[in-house]
Amino acid sequence: MLATIKKIWMRLLLRKAHYQDACNKMEQLYLVHDPWNMASEREQYRLKETARVIKEEMGAVKTLLEIGSGEGHQSLFFKDVTDKLYGIDISEKAVARAAKNCPDATFEVGDINSYQPPNGQKYDLVVACEILYYLSDIAKAIDKLNGLGKKCLVSYFKAEFKNLDPFFNGIKNSRSRIISYGALSWKIVWWESQKG
Repeated sequence: MLATIKKIWMRLLLRKAHYQDACNKMEQLYLVHDPWNMASEREQYRLKETARVIKEEMGAVKTLLEIGSGEGHQSLFFKDVTDKLYGIDISEKAVARAAKNCPDATFEVGDINSYQPPNGQKYDLVVACEILYYLSDIAKAIDKLNGLGKKCLVSYFKAEFKNLDPFFNGIKNSRSRIISYGALSWKIVWWESQKG
């Protein structure tokens, strides 16, 4: 029963949130714990596989910034591929939970459009997993990723391949991998920053 109520809650809040900057809706999602069902076997598999791709393709990185860190579920996997993990999310509730879930990382409230690194230096890797569908300007977000990181990585699910693939097809030397869990698939795309 609780799972059904959670699904209805998600659907209601996420109506008309796709490709919009719906920050207020995201904050409301975190009135419940784990609104994205990140503890599920399916999501845990995706999180583990994303970290595996980073390790295989980039090795350990000194600094990693996770955009849309949520409650820190993916952060627990990312902390094993970096010396220092940073995360930002637009939800205060999510950031507080992330700090408890992954106390070795540094989390703060922020969004991709206005975020500036505290020391002004680029992170070795910037990741934005499963967040692009909630931004109104994908090209601007990619430009911002390039400005924040020496390397960039994004992921998105199969239903959005048609919408999002064109943004990455033109990035020089971008690479991708598809991971699947049953009938579900996600694309992971990574590249070296296009900005010095």
